[in-house]
Amino acid sequence: MTDTWEKLSDLPEPRHHASAAIVDGMLYVIGGMTGLLSFVPHAEVYSYSPQTKEWIPHALLPSPRGAAASSALNRKIYVTGGVGTKGSTNDLFVFDPSTDWWETKAAAPTKREHLASTGLDDKLFVAAGRTGSLSSNLSLLEIYDPMTNVWSKSTPLSTPRGGVAGAALDNMFVVLGGEKMTGTYATVEAYDIKGKRWINLPPMPTARH
Repeated sequence: MTDTWEKLSDLPEPRHHASAAIVDGMLYVIGGMTGLLSFVPHAEVYSYSPQTKEWIPHALLPSPRGAAASSALNRKIYVTGGVGTKGSTNDLFVFDPSTDWWETKAAAPTKREHLASTGLDDKLFVAAGRTGSLSSNLSLLEIYDPMTNVWSKSTPLSTPRGGVAGAALDNMFVVLGGEKMTGTYATVEAYDIKGKRWINLPPMPTARH
């Protein structure tokens, strides 16, 4: 660890609002959007190899998607929600890198975009997000079980917010930052998957979404 940044190869195509996940040491960048005043979602998927320093194209998403949440779970990538060609979605797409193939699984209970997800304890955890404008922020936590292809709900966040980031840490689902009509959050909350409760962690030094 050198605590320095290194410039890597550019993506084959410019994107914003893409999502990403890592499986077997490969970085997968999924979907995303182009445009400034009118966002257009895309279905392209690329992986980056640290060994060859090259981007590799993969099978397209079943449907174009931006502002979705992507997480690795048991060597597959789960892509939830996001913005499609007709607005917010609740789709769940699962990518198997070993076969370069997508499957569509049971849709999430709630349509949302700008959300966060993570894979923990053989389940997919999805939180926060919104259904369009900043006035539609959500605090919902929904959990997907790949073994049964069934969704369930659990304790919501204390703060509804979209534009969040999420990650797994010590058997907790950590949700960071976000935005609302009046500004940006520095808030950090962690969901204890054993205790089924949210814990407030120290806020980030800088609010961001």
